[in-house]
Amino acid sequence: MSAIIPVICFGPNPETFYVGCGVRYYAPNMPPSILNSLNKFPAIQIKWMSMDCEGQGWAIRDTYKNATEYATCIPQDIIDKLNKGADFLTFGPNKGNWFTCAPGGIWNGNMEDEMISHLNEIKVLTPNFDQVIDGILFGKGTTLIFAYKGGFGYYTDNEAEGSKLEKVLDEYIYRDPPWTIMRGSSLCLYDIEYYFLKFKDPQSNNIEMRWSLPTTMLEKLGELRTEALTPESQLAIQQHESIHMAAALNRFNLAVATGNALNNVMVAGSGSGYYRY
Repeated sequence: MSAIIPVICFGPNPETFYVGCGVRYYAPNMPPSILNSLNKFPAIQIKWMSMDCEGQGWAIRDTYKNATEYATCIPQDIIDKLNKGADFLTFGPNKGNWFTCAPGGIWNGNMEDEMISHLNEIKVLTPNFDQVIDGILFGKGTTLIFAYKGGFGYYTDNEAEGSKLEKVLDEYIYRDPPWTIMRGSSLCLYDIEYYFLKFKDPQSNNIEMRWSLPTTMLEKLGELRTEALTPESQLAIQQHESIHMAAALNRFNLAVATGNALNNVMVAGSGSGYYRY
């Protein structure tokens, strides 16, 4: 049976969201600009999705093609970073807040002064921060989660202190070794009580998911997870994965062949809720 990992994206209010599982999804009140991408990508093809605080700017990462589609209304600075190889983007609780991350320890962002202060505090406490940072998740207010290639860190503001979110984070950060937070995790920007987090054990590679969602999102997630376990949906998932994995392998082989050809030319010329699975 194929593993079913949901895709969750919070919008600017409880009535706007994306919930996907398997090959189906619900996306009420999403902006028209995202619909073509959603119709093209079943949930299993989405690695992560992010939406800004106004519900107009968005980005979706294609799992198989390692490419990002985005709304043209997002700031040009972000578009430039994506075009230059950034493979992760999140938006913050205020207009203009964002963070991008690219391979090789390259990260950029635009944050409030208080957020920058907390980021700098975390950097001091984290050896090789630039090399290990894998993403930043924004929550309501100035709450931040720092995802690393090994482990994670977080800052919770006054509203988030003692919240369900903080208790869940503490449950995993104090494990030995600490679990990582995977891309595809997200925090709600309008209510600190809502979140969707994917934790991964660095030793066994087991994944555990913890979530707290608005009522409608929770209901839709339950419906989609139940449907995704039916024989018909499992078959559709397996067929989709097989087709796209084969295409991805072909692209990889082509890239290797092209690289080898270029290397040969150069030589001749010069003598990267709760659920567990």
